[in-house]
Amino acid sequence: MANGDPKLSIRTDPELEAALAVLLAAGAANRTEAAREAIFRAAHLAERARRSAELRAEVQALRDDPVDRAAVAEVLEWFFDDEDWPHGEADAAEASA
Repeated sequence: MANGDPKLSIRTDPELEAALAVLLAAGAANRTEAAREAIFRAAHLAERARRSAELRAEVQALRDDPVDRAAVAEVLEWFFDDEDWPHGEADAAEASA
């Protein structure tokens, strides 16, 4: 790090030392790199959890919307209508004509 770059100091305990030892044994170049990688991974996991929560909320909202539920039911009814099965072949033929 160049002079003036922010630094992070952490206090360790036996549990953290053991975790650092695992990361070093797994290939981390040194304690600093092990800590950086752990922070990056934790941030990535936190971001994924946040996005998952947002998607769950959106799905819940759609599931609770009667208009959206009716639209899904209509699509499923069309899709599984035995008279026009399979849809993909007929639709592909029409599209290429």
